Amino acid sequence: MRILIGISGGISAYKIYELIRLFVKNGDEVKVILTGNAHHFVNPLVVETLSLNKCNSEMFAPRIYMEHIELTRWADIMLIAPATANIIGKIANGIADDLLSTTVPAMDGTPVLIFPSMNTAMFNNKAVKQNMEKLRALSYFVFKPVTGQLACGEEGRGRLPEPLAIYNLTRSFIKTDYKKPGNSFKGKCILITAGATRAYIDPVRYITNDASGRTGVEIAFAFYMRGARIFFIGDKKVLERFPEIFIYSEKIFEVKTTGQVLEKAKHIFPDIDIYVSSAALSDFSNEPEKNKLKKKEGYFEFKIPTGPDVFKELSKIKGKQVMVGFALETENLKENALRKLRDKGMDVVLANDNSAIASDKTTGFIIDRLGNKVELKDCNKTLLAEKLVRVIENIT
Repeated sequence: MRILIGISGGISAYKIYELIRLFVKNGDEVKVILTGNAHHFVNPLVVETLSLNKCNSEMFAPRIYMEHIELTRWADIMLIAPATANIIGKIANGIADDLLSTTVPAMDGTPVLIFPSMNTAMFNNKAVKQNMEKLRALSYFVFKPVTGQLACGEEGRGRLPEPLAIYNLTRSFIKTDYKKPGNSFKGKCILITAGATRAYIDPVRYITNDASGRTGVEIAFAFYMRGARIFFIGDKKVLERFPEIFIYSEKIFEVKTTGQVLEKAKHIFPDIDIYVSSAALSDFSNEPEKNKLKKKEGYFEFKIPTGPDVFKELSKIKGKQVMVGFALETENLKENALRKLRDKGMDVVLANDNSAIASDKTTGFIIDRLGNKVELKDCNKTLLAEKLVRVIENIT
């Protein structure tokens, strides 16, 4: 892909070096526009070295072509990161007085992804909020900054997401066909579980699986792009592998065991509209032996009681909620999926085989409570999430 990155003058601009490196490593071609203020935080020579392309910044430098037009024709997608209150205000109000603010309005049909970064007080300022809403209404994609420590030493929302988060989000966006921000789930509360849980055998050992959590993160992205409020439950590895979830989510709960998933989910469940159980939850008990187990002549001896069935427990208190379950099977996929759909009170089931674990692709199908079926064959997980969310759209 040909990726155009606009960097405005915020302290978090230093993170864009790593973002450029990630894209180039993936084989993408990157060109960069710097604002005048960005030169205080970013070295053009470093940008050119990492991107393998000229760094663009001057509106009136000697040239043989019109850079702001040529760049828009070249790019497949544009990112603005960090996007300061200043550049957001310029774009929202049609001000074009430097190369970056002149290039953006000429991006005719090319998606522009905007990543604000500023002090929390600035982010919450009414004028800044209005400008961001203007941009969304004009079909720009404006993503939330994340919460954390800011350059001023305060804690709050306003941090630029980590480079890996912006990179992963952009790769997911590229695989889809979004033309403008959606609103089919605007204001709806979605609870998503993702990743694996542990069943502790003793104080130092546990049973788990290789679920990466990618499916749940991609589902969160698909809902977020349609205006939903995301509540996310996942293990530590998911949060580290996919930091973009901090952009999508209103609230994140880190868990280790299936019992903790049930505890957090029960607390949130009454207030949510859609529950998506994409996590590969351990079926075993969370009650370990008190002491470390010892080998007995070449083997261990212990009993593993069954653990809680989170979906079944939540079904007992189901009201308005649409409940989406998963069936991962090694045999009799259709029969087992239909049984789960019926017996567990599912509105939608996504059935796949065990090749989906720790993979970017899935083979299987989606069935809703009305009997509608969507086949999945070597489907990457971004498109799988799109297909699933479209099925949910049709029954809500």
